Amino acid sequence: GIVLLCHRRVKIGLISVGVALAWFLISLEVILRLATPNAGPFFLYQYSELGSSFWSILGNVFRRPWLLWDRIFSWSHVHYYQQMLIPTAFLGLLAPVTLLLVVPSFLVNAGNNQGYTMDIKFQYSALIAPGLFIAVVEGLARLRGHWSRRLRHLAVDALCACAIVGTFLWGSSPLDSAAYDGGIWVI
Repeated sequence: GIVLLCHRRVKIGLISVGVALAWFLISLEVILRLATPNAGPFFLYQYSELGSSFWSILGNVFRRPWLLWDRIFSWSHVHYYQQMLIPTAFLGLLAPVTLLLVVPSFLVNAGNNQGYTMDIKFQYSALIAPGLFIAVVEGLARLRGHWSRRLRHLAVDALCACAIVGTFLWGSSPLDSAAYDGGIWVI
């Protein structure tokens, strides 16, 4: 919805944001409470540095934003950002509005105090990858015109090279046999 608003599609953007927020609140306040009447949401402990309930966490994000910003910009997360952006040759940055698609999942991962959500080995990166790759495609599409054609070819070459390097460095691939044979994905 926010991406649609940025593209000046106000009516459908507002509807999308409204429906998403309504569904979130219904899921959190109605469905979860009916499913687990004697317990709070099971995930709240993962955000205990931000608050003890959903509403206190949300309140602290706005009243004390430095709590979340300190987590997002912590030096320990820089490696994760590299793991996510290097294999895409940073091309998603050419479409910043499209990158807004990853902000909710990114904030959920960065705000978590368990640490493993900011590690590319785990499934939490899968929630960010689709929006990131859509931004890569849109970023490449922005390279138009006579001179940009050559630049686009260069960017695609860089993307391929960076994807191979990223797979070698951080992927669960036979390119790195020690990690592939000894990693957590081995059954």
